Amino acid sequence: MIEGNTFTCPVTGFQLAKPDSWTWVPGPWLRPDAEATMGHTEEGRRILDNGQAPLVAFTHPHDDPWQSDPTAQLFRRWFEGPADLEDLGSQIQQSCASMFEDVVVEEMDANAIAAGAHALRYVVEFTARIDPQLLPEGLEELTFRNRTTGHVLLARPYALTLSVTTAADEDFRFGQDVQSILASMRFVD
Repeated sequence: MIEGNTFTCPVTGFQLAKPDSWTWVPGPWLRPDAEATMGHTEEGRRILDNGQAPLVAFTHPHDDPWQSDPTAQLFRRWFEGPADLEDLGSQIQQSCASMFEDVVVEEMDANAIAAGAHALRYVVEFTARIDPQLLPEGLEELTFRNRTTGHVLLARPYALTLSVTTAADEDFRFGQDVQSILASMRFVD
């Protein structure tokens, strides 16, 4: 449920806020476009093909077509069994390596606190390659170097994942906005 700049998940009570300059992504656009990004490996392609749409997403478009627009996405997945955030961290590393190129894990902390709860925090840089069939004529290759700051929180029986992806280039990281988004996370009754 969106009210102004705030999203609240009616199922888990998880809440976050977007900065004023960011824009909510319309619901129909949240469906995964598995054709837009090629998986680095066959397993990565399968993961992209089986992707789940986020509950909510918001972005901050800018005018540089050679840098990724910063985007925040919140996913909610059914999560059965005991929680082992270290195992989830390993799975995230494996998934990133399967889907993207030149993956560098800068941080993987299974003892983080987010929204007042125990969480997995990760920071990963990677290169995303756009499918050549989707490129304008005359452009043979297009890649973006990105940086994702993510948190996985358990809200039984769900796992919530908030990922905020920006360009890796510091001029396009929107660091203050990212910190604002992360600081806004909380659970409400």
